[in-house]
Amino acid sequence: MASKVTEEFFQKLGNDGTFLMNFDLYVKYRIFSQIYDHPNDRDSICNNYLGENPESDYNVSSVCRRIDNIFKNFISSVSSNTSGTINKCCEYLSYFIYDKIKNLSTYINVAQFYAALNHAKEIYYISDDNCDIINFYSKKGEFDKMKELYFRSEILQEIKNNYDKISVDDVSFYKTYISEFANFYNEKVIPDFCNYDEYYKNILKNFLHNFNETKNILERNRIQKLEVDTQLSPIPSCVSEQRGATSEQVRISDAHSQGQGVSKHGGLSTDMAPSSTPDTGKNNTAGVVSGILIGTFSLFLIIYK
Repeated sequence: MASKVTEEFFQKLGNDGTFLMNFDLYVKYRIFSQIYDHPNDRDSICNNYLGENPESDYNVSSVCRRIDNIFKNFISSVSSNTSGTINKCCEYLSYFIYDKIKNLSTYINVAQFYAALNHAKEIYYISDDNCDIINFYSKKGEFDKMKELYFRSEILQEIKNNYDKISVDDVSFYKTYISEFANFYNEKVIPDFCNYDEYYKNILKNFLHNFNETKNILERNRIQKLEVDTQLSPIPSCVSEQRGATSEQVRISDAHSQGQGVSKHGGLSTDMAPSSTPDTGKNNTAGVVSGILIGTFSLFLIIYK
């Protein structure tokens, strides 16, 4: 029995396998799933990094061995193609991998896991330049949300590039999905834009580019009223957030340079507390007056003698 793609995103697009086969993203995910569903019981480089852990089919070691199988039986076979093809394939695989490990109940040594995968690539002569497996643990942003935006952007890219080849005759399909894509972007993604790192920000920018170009292609060819409810919010400049952070840094710097003796409680810190009454200038004046009086008295004694 052929393995099914259980990815929720594809289920949202519908159960029409004929339609989904239009998109390379789905085709690659189906291949990943077919290989992943067959356990890898042979010796694997993953065992050296993570141990065998035979007691469970779904621990990090098992996941690693299954991904190792994908490298061996699929990724290595596309290595001879253009670097763009294999890089895109490995980017898809990166999302597939992270989905498999993000909810594991057992402890995950992330560094060891990704080190094992990189070693597996070397075994099958897959270079890092052509196949970069992304570690999403290091990314700043909500993974599930950004994954969906990335997938939607890839679908738009394929509609744009292969419009004449895609077998979708129902105009309402395009209206529905273009509107859904826009709503997802506007409501769930763009409000947090300034909190994302550069990788996720680039996904947003690519989505915006693909959306506008795909929408224009569809409107030119067959759909004249696609503009309804499909306007995308502009990408924020993030200037106000940056200014706020800069102002806070300046305030802290000024406080540090102008009042180093001020403690966090507003008083003087112990290393700056005076050991006696502070010198306000009065001690100098008193010294001068005393000197004059002593000198005058000494002169009086000399004259008197």
